[in-house]
Amino acid sequence: MTGLPDIVIIIDQHEEYTALQECITLGIPTISLIDTNCDPDLADISIPALFGVLFFF
Repeated sequence: MTGLPDIVIIIDQHEEYTALQECITLGIPTISLIDTNCDPDLADISIPALFGVLFFF
């Protein structure tokens, strides 16, 4: 990659916590699907989702 991405989409905030912290440090906006065990304030745009329901379909 020659430059930084314009935005990062994170599917599982709890699993990808390190990537989320790097985006915050670099100032890259993030969209994150969050479960009940995630912090919605870490992502710029948080989308609530229940992962237990998502992976059954």
